[in-house]
Amino acid sequence: IIKLACRMQVPIVAGMMLKTEHRYQIIFQQLDNTLPAKVIAKSYLDFLESTLHQHPHAWEGWEWFASSLD
Repeated sequence: IIKLACRMQVPIVAGMMLKTEHRYQIIFQQLDNTLPAKVIAKSYLDFLESTLHQHPHAWEGWEWFASSLD
């Protein structure tokens, strides 16, 4: 999908929706679609890591991680 978006010159956006006590917040960042696909994928993971460092309550992976060990 990344390669297709780059070929079609479509913007690639990384985003995450966070639930706070009374509202939702959307955090997003446009990624550079002129870079190689592997670099774009790394940029996406960097975005997720940075966002989760700032908002650790947003991580829901423990729910599926525990079940993946069965």
